[in-house]
Amino acid sequence: MPILNREKLKEDRSNYLDWIRILRITLRYGNKEYVLGEDVPILGENPAPEEVTAYNKHYDESTKVACLMLATMSSGLHKNFETWGAFDINQQLEEKFQEQARQERFEIVKSLMACKLQEGAYVCTYIQKMKWYIDRLGT
Repeated sequence: MPILNREKLKEDRSNYLDWIRILRITLRYGNKEYVLGEDVPILGENPAPEEVTAYNKHYDESTKVACLMLATMSSGLHKNFETWGAFDINQQLEEKFQEQARQERFEIVKSLMACKLQEGAYVCTYIQKMKWYIDRLGT
């Protein structure tokens, strides 16, 4: 939880990729990452007890994740999403920040392609730098 407090999502979109990466890592640790990609299911008429149990679990976890997301946003963004679920918040943020994320990925690829081993430099340092770029692209 302390790691999330260090990286609040800013309204100017400058840290979206870092924020979502840290959020996903945190949720993965708690086995709750799935709520970002799956909306809470709708119960039909006369649902089976297993369906009700699955619904309640998903709803509770979605609510907890939404609260976590709201707690790690700037106040301006926070106001826009107060009553939303985790899936809906994630969908809206992806749509809103997609262009910024695309530009950031482009800059990372550009830096990766320009990365060259300098004469006399350590190979290990070069490989770590390349790995850092590749890891950043994986988020």
